[in-house]
Amino acid sequence: MKPSKTVIPVAAQPILVLTDSNSSNVFNSYITEILDTEGILCYQTVDLNLYNVNLTYLDNFDIVILTDTASLSADLITTLASYVNNGGNIIGLSPDIQLAYVFGLTSSGTTTSEQYLKVDTTTTIGKGVTGESMQFHGEAENYSLTGALAIAFIYSDANTKTTKPAITLYQYGSGHSVGFTYDLAKSTVLFHQGQYKYRSNGDNDDPDKDEIYRLNDHFYNYLDSTRVNIPQADEQQDILVNAINYLANFNKPLPRLWYYPDKAMTITWITGDGDDATKEQIQMYADKTKEYGGYFTLFEGAGNVFDDDLDNKLLLDGHSTAKHPNLGCRKPPLKGAEAEITRQIQAFINDYGHQPLTDREHCLNWVGWTEHAKYLSANGVRINSNATSFIGNSGDKAYLNASGLPMKYMNENGDIVDLYQQSTTFYEKNDSTIVDESLNNYHSVLTYSFHPVYASTRLSWIETAVSYSQSKGIPMVSGDTWANFVDARRDMQFQNIQITGTGNTISFDIQQGSLPIDNATIMMPNKWGSQSAELIQEDGVTKKHSTSTIDGVNYTLFNVSLNTGQTKSYTVKYNKFK
Repeated sequence: MKPSKTVIPVAAQPILVLTDSNSSNVFNSYITEILDTEGILCYQTVDLNLYNVNLTYLDNFDIVILTDTASLSADLITTLASYVNNGGNIIGLSPDIQLAYVFGLTSSGTTTSEQYLKVDTTTTIGKGVTGESMQFHGEAENYSLTGALAIAFIYSDANTKTTKPAITLYQYGSGHSVGFTYDLAKSTVLFHQGQYKYRSNGDNDDPDKDEIYRLNDHFYNYLDSTRVNIPQADEQQDILVNAINYLANFNKPLPRLWYYPDKAMTITWITGDGDDATKEQIQMYADKTKEYGGYFTLFEGAGNVFDDDLDNKLLLDGHSTAKHPNLGCRKPPLKGAEAEITRQIQAFINDYGHQPLTDREHCLNWVGWTEHAKYLSANGVRINSNATSFIGNSGDKAYLNASGLPMKYMNENGDIVDLYQQSTTFYEKNDSTIVDESLNNYHSVLTYSFHPVYASTRLSWIETAVSYSQSKGIPMVSGDTWANFVDARRDMQFQNIQITGTGNTISFDIQQGSLPIDNATIMMPNKWGSQSAELIQEDGVTKKHSTSTIDGVNYTLFNVSLNTGQTKSYTVKYNKFK
């Protein structure tokens, strides 16, 4: 039995996310992981299986995001339609087809699965997104347009356009709707984690028959190799962010937390697997990275002569060290893997006196679908970099998991696993085209994998990578620095967002949780109607700011630093264009 409406969470944020734990799509709640990753930290969630919502409650919110729910009641359909008709804004992720008229669509009653979409980059919501067709995973409802503007159409293959919309924009009454005819949340999970049927403990294990269990197995015949250089999942998340910015502008612009510190547009993470390397070889790679202003991460592996003295020296120089777990390099059984991962990571902690925050497995071994992630998380690891496109049928490309962003796993029951997946972009090489695309368009973490044991013949390869990053002004972070920033970023929340002054100022608070953060970049849309951001203040003191166009949106950017548990107040004043 559902609780009384009186116990529904108090409306405290401008965005309401309606999830449904009764939905057959267990991935529908992954939308919150997407919002957290994109720095949209001004939302709250209500589970429709637990609470009833009414029009009075919905009217408190500027935007409602409706996930892929079970069939909605007639009363809730009417309530949602009335909310939009009265001036509310809704984003539907594979919404109930009973709401088709609110999105300016008519359902055919059929679906399409595992195809492509292509964005119209001339539209406000599509601006800044790639103009190439992209895959989507899962099912899409087949609609026809009955008033809506298509932001993207479904393609039956990479080149063949259909008349079926994938993403739409519509004005319904005094409000607006943006519809995704597929579930962005489910598609993103599958982009990152691949096919459940190819997990190592399933009946279709090792589909590429290389006799090695890897995360790559999950993507067998799933990833279009002609699209591996596009972070397709990230690009589709950008469409969601653009939709939120567009809809928010009808009420008030909303703050956003950027991915990286100090206004960086991309970062590089230089790593090395220590297998069989000498101390001298490891030191050469670390020194070469630091020579160009960067920091190195060593994954300590079997057969090398790593010791406490070298560990201390690397840490004192600002580098990071972590474990390179070895499960045998072939087909490790799921049973016993947890104990072995635990044994090796705890041995590292006992030997060197610190917690490894990142890892990459020897031979990229991966067991289960998300069980491996659970085992790493239980041992304090925060980021895993096993998703690598240079192994298997995906070819020597960049984005195996269609992403360059750290995002958490979700298991087959719809539960978040507290470990970030960070793809490895390059293996023993640098590709300046991919680096430039990330810097200018995709804004990915560019992760490099090297092997110091090959220092005699390949040291110049790491020099090529780090010198190019330096020449482009790209920060080269250590694994510990990056993991701590990612966690601290997730520990931030925007509060009390409101219009103040004479109606041209947005005020809000930023509250930091248990982890301090330095030089986090806050973004505000530079334009609000006919006004532009002019004055930024932090606790009443004017702050320096800059502007930059990112993913088609012109933002005002400024940095903030907060201690553990600290709250600071901000105002952004908008004035008429000059």
